[in-house]
Amino acid sequence: MFSEPGVPQTKLVEPTLSSTLHGLLKYRNYSISVLAFTRVGDGNASTPVHCRTLEDVPGAPGGVKAALTAVDEAIVSWTPPTRPNGKLTKYSVHLRILDSNNRGVDSQTFMVPVTPTKDAAESKVRIEDTDEGAMSQRLPGLRRNHRYEIWVTAHTSVGEGQRSSTVSLTSHRNGKIFFLFCY
Repeated sequence: MFSEPGVPQTKLVEPTLSSTLHGLLKYRNYSISVLAFTRVGDGNASTPVHCRTLEDVPGAPGGVKAALTAVDEAIVSWTPPTRPNGKLTKYSVHLRILDSNNRGVDSQTFMVPVTPTKDAAESKVRIEDTDEGAMSQRLPGLRRNHRYEIWVTAHTSVGEGQRSSTVSLTSHRNGKIFFLFCY
């Protein structure tokens, strides 16, 4: 039998002395015990063995939003991945400048370290007047009248995870700020 905290026990019936458990979630704690049974009933369960599955790259961050805060600066915010698959170590905020044909002509990546909180299971980075739990990063040095694409990735010790949805941002020559959409 194996179980995960808050999840009912799963019983495997194997006529052998070994078994492989499939479908376990990444970077999760499990308790595994073994017992023998006959037609008369179940025997005593062994002392549980507690183990954790391996860390992997994280899923995509969510809720990516971007807004210009000045004609040459924006702020991007996001929420942590719903499946971190390990301890998050940093985020990468990717910024790509597009030409008039929507082709990438230049790019820049901002690294945002994750700092542990009192609860080791959670990690947070700078919070700046964004939704509860959202992370954020300022993007300085933007050029007027340029279109930008922005996306975020999270990292664990295994590597960089899936990219978030992409948001697009444009500042106009007169300094007015408009235009944010996701795709």
